[in-house]
Amino acid sequence: MGKFQKQAAKKYKYKQSMVKRDLYLELSDSEFYGFSYAHLTPSGYGSKIEKRLMTKLGVGKVNRNDIKGDFVTKSKSKNKLYGEIKTTYLDVDGFYHVTHIRQWHEFDVYLLCFINPTTCKAEYIMVKKDVFNQLPLTNMNLTSNDNQENNHVEKRFSLTENSDYMKFFKSENLLKSTSFKDLSNYIDQRDYFYGKLELKINDYIMDAIINLYNISCKTKNYNYFFKKVCDHIWDSINKDFGDQPKRRLLNKFVKNTFNDVILNYYMRYNLLFDDENPEL
Repeated sequence: MGKFQKQAAKKYKYKQSMVKRDLYLELSDSEFYGFSYAHLTPSGYGSKIEKRLMTKLGVGKVNRNDIKGDFVTKSKSKNKLYGEIKTTYLDVDGFYHVTHIRQWHEFDVYLLCFINPTTCKAEYIMVKKDVFNQLPLTNMNLTSNDNQENNHVEKRFSLTENSDYMKFFKSENLLKSTSFKDLSNYIDQRDYFYGKLELKINDYIMDAIINLYNISCKTKNYNYFFKKVCDHIWDSINKDFGDQPKRRLLNKFVKNTFNDVILNYYMRYNLLFDDENPEL
């Protein structure tokens, strides 16, 4: 048996013993990413890394038929987070490749895992799904003309380690930084925060409306009214919880979840204000 044949046989036996018995799950993160790069194919390491991340984060796996990504948080809150995991190693030309992008799927965020094989360290970036609408995506298969009649076309995107696109991803990152601890903290705190917020949101809204009424604030502009309510909610959760998501995410959450409630209060508020202050 030749030299390379012996190396191939040795690699196969090692790979078989590790993968079949899931021993790779016992490795440290850097050893795990090193093993995955050295012994698994891209199609193979994608599912293994996904499984490991989901296990460590304590999130649930989404049924593929639901087209809602790969994972979902197990929060008791109704505001669950659905996400798609994309893993890529830096290639020899200095590029990361994010592939099989399915923008028609109904999830909330992409969890991007960028791994440099020279250090076997990963950077984790979580961005809202619509961030990808701002990127120059290309088709995975065929040309744009070939896909004219196809509404569901898988896309891809490539970027270098220090490119403007990487800076853009980091500027849109929902995590405080790019470590696994930042990722884990975001999932844990988000579940805690939104669960608590849903219990207190009605109190916050009522307090905001009372404050507006006390300062004789009459408005026919709902957007202004909504902003004032969100300002009060923001101040209240700062006092009650301390840590919270970015302000724009809070506003989006409140609007998506409680817009009908606030709109109803807004209409009642203006009617009451007009009745009691006819001169204004």
